[in-house]
Amino acid sequence: MIDYILDRIGSRHWNKAKAFTLTEVLLAIMIVGIIAALVLPATVTYYQDKIFEKQEMRQKEALNNALGLLVINENKVKFSETIMNADTPGTTDDTVGKFIKRYLRVAKYCGAPTGGKSECFADNYSEYVGGDKKTVNIVNLGLDGACAQLKNGVSLCLTRQVGGNPVKVVMDLNGPKGPNIIGRDFIRSQQLQFQASKDIDRVADKNGVDALDRPPLDGTDYNPCSSINDKSTACCTWRKTNGEITGPTHKCCENPSIKANTDACVTKVVVRANYNTEKSGVFYARPYISAIGTEVQTPKDYVLPSDPSLSLKIDCSGVYQGTPTMSNSTLRSLINSSSGKQYFTKRLRYTHTTIGKSCHYNQHPVYWSNGSKDITIDNVQYHLDQY
Repeated sequence: MIDYILDRIGSRHWNKAKAFTLTEVLLAIMIVGIIAALVLPATVTYYQDKIFEKQEMRQKEALNNALGLLVINENKVKFSETIMNADTPGTTDDTVGKFIKRYLRVAKYCGAPTGGKSECFADNYSEYVGGDKKTVNIVNLGLDGACAQLKNGVSLCLTRQVGGNPVKVVMDLNGPKGPNIIGRDFIRSQQLQFQASKDIDRVADKNGVDALDRPPLDGTDYNPCSSINDKSTACCTWRKTNGEITGPTHKCCENPSIKANTDACVTKVVVRANYNTEKSGVFYARPYISAIGTEVQTPKDYVLPSDPSLSLKIDCSGVYQGTPTMSNSTLRSLINSSSGKQYFTKRLRYTHTTIGKSCHYNQHPVYWSNGSKDITIDNVQYHLDQY
C-alpha cells in the first residue's frame, strides 16, 4: 500500500485520473495512526525512564554531598556525633527530620510514616514480576525514618546511620503521581555512599540541597527569613512550621496566602450552636445542643481553642435548678461530631404564667460564659450565632 501511494506521488504523469481518492487518504491516515500508536508509547516510556534515571542519580549525589558535609556544618569531629547517627538522642523529627528541613529544599514535610504510610507517597505501587503486574501496598515497601516531598518533585524517606549500617533512602522520583511503578519512579531502600570530610568545598547544589554554602549551623533549623519584618511566603511558611506565628498581629498574617491557611491569623470566628429543649416531666425542660448544625461557620476548619471562657450558659426566666451551662470541651466535641446531642448541666422550669416565653420554646438566648454573644481572647473575636 505504501509503495502504491509513493508511486502515485512520484508519477510524472500526474493527472486528474491519478489523484488520491478520499478512501486512499483515510487509509493512509489510518496507517500512520497505527504506526504512531505502536511506536509512541514505547518512545515516551524510554525517555521517561531516562529522566527517572538522571533524577535518581542527581538526588543521590545531592544527598551524599549533604551527608558528607554534615560534620562540617554541625562542627563535629566525626559523623557518628551528628544528628544522622542513631546514637544521637532525639526523636525522628529532632534528628533526621531536622536534617531534611535544614539541608533539603522541602516543599512538604510529612514526618515519620504512620502505619507504614506517608502522605508524601502513593498508597499503592505496581510491580512487574515475570511479565505479570501486581499491586503492592506502600506498607510493604519499607518506609521508615522521616519523609518529605522536595521542591524538585522527589518524595523520599531517610533513616539514620545505625551501628555499621549506613544511612538509607527510599524515593519516589516524581512524588505520589504516576506511573508509581517499582523500579521506575519508585526506588526501594538503598544505602547512601558518602565520604564524611572536612576538606570538601562547600558548593550549593541545585537538585535539593540548599545549605552547603552556609556557615556551620548553631543548633536551630535553617531560617530563610531575611529580617524580622520579612513576610515572604517562604519565610512565613518556615515561621508557621516552627510555631512562630502566634496571633493575628504577626507580620506574616499580612501575607494573603499565609493568612488564608493559618488559624493564628484569624481575627473573627463565628460559632453556630443548634440549641433546643425537650420536655422533662410536666413542668420541666432539658436544654441541649445538637451536633447537627453546630459548627465553626467562619473560617471553615478552624479549631475552637480549649479555653473555659468559650463555654456556654443560658439566660432564662424559667430557671429551675440554677443557670444551665455547657463546658468548652463538650461544645468542642459537638463541633467535631456529625450526630448526637449534649445536655446542659441544669434543667429549666416553666409554668402557666411563663409558658408564653418559656424555655421550652427556645425563645431565650444562649451566651458565652461572659454573658455576651461576643468574647475576645488573644485578639480574636468569637461570635456565638444561636440556631
